[in-house]
Amino acid sequence: MAELFSRYQQTQPASSKPNLDTSDRTCTVDHHVNRPLWFSKCLCFQSLMLALSALSDLSVEVNIVHDGPLDISSRWDRYLSNNLARNCKVIVIDTSGNLSSFYKTLDLATQKTPEAAILLAEDDYLWLPSSVSSMMKALRELPGHYVTGYDHPDRYSAFNRFGADLPHYHHQIHIAGRRHWRAVESTCMTFLTTVGSLLEDLTVLKQSHWENARPDSRSFFRAVQQLSGVKDIGRRRLLLAAMPALCTHCQLPYLAHLIDWTSYASRITLP
Repeated sequence: MAELFSRYQQTQPASSKPNLDTSDRTCTVDHHVNRPLWFSKCLCFQSLMLALSALSDLSVEVNIVHDGPLDISSRWDRYLSNNLARNCKVIVIDTSGNLSSFYKTLDLATQKTPEAAILLAEDDYLWLPSSVSSMMKALRELPGHYVTGYDHPDRYSAFNRFGADLPHYHHQIHIAGRRHWRAVESTCMTFLTTVGSLLEDLTVLKQSHWENARPDSRSFFRAVQQLSGVKDIGRRRLLLAAMPALCTHCQLPYLAHLIDWTSYASRITLP
């Protein structure tokens, strides 16, 4: 496994906007088979970088933390080797597996100041140009502690193979960043939050995983939002999701609705 770690530093006064760190976990191979025809990790990474470049008042340093040596037979690893901007750097680490890669991401993220924003991202998401700036606006202006740009299609289906969502305590619909935002039970491990929230919820996050050593985001978000029963109202979290989506998981049949992702993907130019 590998992780991209991008540090964004303010060019404006400290009071205008928090720093944003972005960590994009990735690996050399692709373990999913149900992909759109246009999918590639290179394309997803490029879309993320385009979204981050829209944050014009922030400067960026990108550290790509890669699990094990780069494999030049992999198109993705060749991309990382040959097409990075001057502000990007590859850092090789020696962990293996989805969970250990995720723990490394958390270790890096929680070294930052509590007020900094942190975007945790997986390498198979396609991002709209306005996605990260809209998510930042929602995080700053709305009551959510966690924000996702992914509007999961399961919430529009009568059947969810993973089981129905638990009832939520927050029913207000919000507006920010040219999107509506609603409370959701859970999302995947691609979301925006603050380092402070991450630090306070770190124990629960590290305990939320499947037996096959994968992070369990649904278990985590159910727990921190206390959807099975209130344990500490002062620590109760709120996860907000964009409607319509700002990004999509590139796995069929789970592309977010209402956006022509095929058309958008065709317009992204790789270096």
